[in-house]
Parts: sequence; structure tokens; C-alpha cells
Amino acid sequence: MNVDMGPTNGSLILLVGLLYVAILIGVAALIVAIAIRLGGVGRGDDSAKLLRERFARGEITQAEYEEARRILGR
Repeated sequence: MNVDMGPTNGSLILLVGLLYVAILIGVAALIVAIAIRLGGVGRGDDSAKLLRERFARGEITQAEYEEARRILGR
């Protein structure tokens, strides 16, 4: 029994393999995005809130507060 592996069959196998890899990459990217979102990575609100709290408690001066806000882009 001889199976013909012509250009159509070989191309289809390659296409399915590439599609499978693309799906795996998409799922991995989705998992990473969800983990970042749930973990709060990259949220600038926390730094601004902490800065306001430190200023309110008198731990930093107004000049230090304004300089930190400038650096943070707030």
C-alpha cells in the first residue's frame, strides 16, 4: 500500500501544524494577559496612591511630592 504524499497532502499537514502553533501561542498570550491583569502588574495607580499617602502623613515634603509626581508622569 503506497500513500501519495503529493504537494496537497504535505501542504495541508504543514498548514495544520502552523495553525496549531498559532493557537498555542494565542492561548499562552491570553494566560499571560490574564495573569498580569489579576496580579496588578503595571498599574500606576498604586504608586500615585502611595505617594499621596506619604505626603499626607508628612513623610515627604511638598517639593519631594511634586518631583516624584513629575518623574512618574502624574
